[in-house]
Amino acid sequence: MLALLFIEPAFQKLTDPSLFGNTFLVFGFDRIKTNIVFGVTLLFMIMFPKNKRLLKKDNLFIFVVIIFHLFNVLLSINQQNSLAIFIVGIVVPILFYKALSSVGLIVLNDNNLVLKSVYLSVILFICIGLLMFNNSGLQTSDIGVNRVGGGVWLSNVSTQILAIFFPLVLIKNTDKKLNILRIVCLLLYFVLLIISVSRTALVVYSLMAAIFTLKTKNKFLFIFLGLLGLIIFYYFLVSFLHIDIIEMYSSRFEKSGSLTNTVESDARADVFKEALTSFINSNLFFGNGISTFNLVNNAGYTNAHNIILNMLVERGIIGLGLAFIFFYGIFKRSNYLLRIENIQDDDRKMIESLKIGLIGYLLIGMTGNDLFLNSGFINGWPLCCIIVFLVLIQVKLFKYKNYDTEF
Repeated sequence: MLALLFIEPAFQKLTDPSLFGNTFLVFGFDRIKTNIVFGVTLLFMIMFPKNKRLLKKDNLFIFVVIIFHLFNVLLSINQQNSLAIFIVGIVVPILFYKALSSVGLIVLNDNNLVLKSVYLSVILFICIGLLMFNNSGLQTSDIGVNRVGGGVWLSNVSTQILAIFFPLVLIKNTDKKLNILRIVCLLLYFVLLIISVSRTALVVYSLMAAIFTLKTKNKFLFIFLGLLGLIIFYYFLVSFLHIDIIEMYSSRFEKSGSLTNTVESDARADVFKEALTSFINSNLFFGNGISTFNLVNNAGYTNAHNIILNMLVERGIIGLGLAFIFFYGIFKRSNYLLRIENIQDDDRKMIESLKIGLIGYLLIGMTGNDLFLNSGFINGWPLCCIIVFLVLIQVKLFKYKNYDTEF
């Protein structure tokens, strides 16, 4: 399911003969046609549930979310775009939640199976980005490094979504085959952070690694070996591949001036101002409609580069409130699970790691992009990745407390 989840949004990009991303600025149903296939697949899965014990008390919240977004579509300044994103950004994640819950007690109780699925999906996802990046991923210009095609996929998408699963690959595993996959994931994550040239991702991933390191033993050994590996890899890139990471990052971060000047001149400050102005002039409670930010700001920005501002503009105060309830519920249940006295060590490590990953996901979202669907980061298939964490929590709660949780 995770492999399918990661493949289907990339499918439209891969069908672009140039691999450059000519469909990036296409909106409406043409942009999400491959995503609908995933939704139909989930619908058939729900028709034949394997287990109903995790499918009981979530319907009220789901009903409220659907009703609100129907009003959001009806009041939208572009109903076609908002309806299209409503299908893949709201309906599909709900179907995914129901489908995963119906098989959760069967597949999510096996931690090795979960980790194997995550590792293989991460490898697949980054390799798709590297395939596109090999065609036209970075271009240099007078203003520094410009990310296009696969570079956009790796920087604006992969670093954000895969932040959720990054702490999982830091957990040592006794299974040798799983450990090999884990090491491959670590190497690909490192390549991702280098090639993406994302300042926010570099800071957030370092923060997640630091938090994880503080929770593990042999901290100094872990840090020492990590730094040693980075140095060796750097010299390998410079000597054999002629890629100077320091020069590349200097061009990206400093451009023609100092790092301070680069940060001060970042266009995000202007984007945030435009977003606040657009929010004040929009429907304060229901928003202007999902996937309309590019239509309501005077500068024509595609998104607010901030999940909170983007949701305020497109979904209003009510939409932002529903998102807050959703994430609050995840953290509340995960904390409840971690306080259970007889929780197994591997379950504890998995839940703690995913909590760190979710925090990283949200932090990157403070300066993040629209993830192709121009609806402000809380959307579609990225949200499905968070739902994996949510259902996993509910399965573990059921395991220890026979707990029927509410959504």
